[in-house]
Amino acid sequence: AVIEGNVEEPVRNEAIFRLARIYFQKDQPVSAQSAVERIRGTVPPEILNDLDFLRAQILMTNGRFAEASRILKDIQDAKGLEGFASYNLGIALIKDKKELEGRQYLDRAGQINSGDELTLAIKDKANLVLGSKLLQEKEYEAAKLEAERLGISLAELLRRSLRNMVPPGDEPPWMRYAAMVSSGSSDSSQQIDDVVYGRKD
Repeated sequence: AVIEGNVEEPVRNEAIFRLARIYFQKDQPVSAQSAVERIRGTVPPEILNDLDFLRAQILMTNGRFAEASRILKDIQDAKGLEGFASYNLGIALIKDKKELEGRQYLDRAGQINSGDELTLAIKDKANLVLGSKLLQEKEYEAAKLEAERLGISLAELLRRSLRNMVPPGDEPPWMRYAAMVSSGSSDSSQQIDDVVYGRKD
């Protein structure tokens, strides 16, 4: 009713943003893309960064990694997105066949300092992804450094990497993670542990 009603532009745009986020969380990326493309004009400043992050997530889900990368580069230092924007940018660049640049952003996410539980989870995830790649390439010394960042042994990194390579369900783990972060769920940290570390033993 708000979207189609006679309301001010910022109010309508915020309603569309929330609708797009619902579509995204329900794994309907095409509908989510159609929704965000309806946003025009003035957007409430308090949701600008969240909107850009959502746009990037939707583009990634739809395989439009170069477009997502351009958006994510502009919100690297956005408050509340520390680590998340860098991690997703790293993944988007790698998917866009820009491996070296992508790894640099994953490394940036893997070194972030924060006391926030969710930010620390994405930090671990970034180091796990980097460590997995290094192990696959037999770069053991570099992989050992990633293991040290995680506070685990190289053997444990290998175990988690192997488990992470076969995520539950059909969707890639990085996008399941991204959806949960914006869900506002009270048990997000538990869900994130399941994504970062795979199924519980």
